[in-house]
Amino acid sequence: MPSIEINTLKIKSKRVELNLRQVHMAKLINCSTTTYSKKECGKVDFNGKELLIVSQALHIPMEELYIFNNNLTQT
Repeated sequence: MPSIEINTLKIKSKRVELNLRQVHMAKLINCSTTTYSKKECGKVDFNGKELLIVSQALHIPMEELYIFNNNLTQT
């Protein structure tokens, strides 16, 4: 069954490229730096509103924040 994941590696690499700190991103989405860090490494999910804010802040189109996996197994 296909699954959708958030491309957290793209988020982190773009944030670093733009020389932004996690504390800045955390303030944008109104959470603690610790929580943002967990979201950025995939331990906690971003919600839709947070993804939109992150997308805009990092100049990443929303569709580039998703990874579509086709985990089709044959028996």
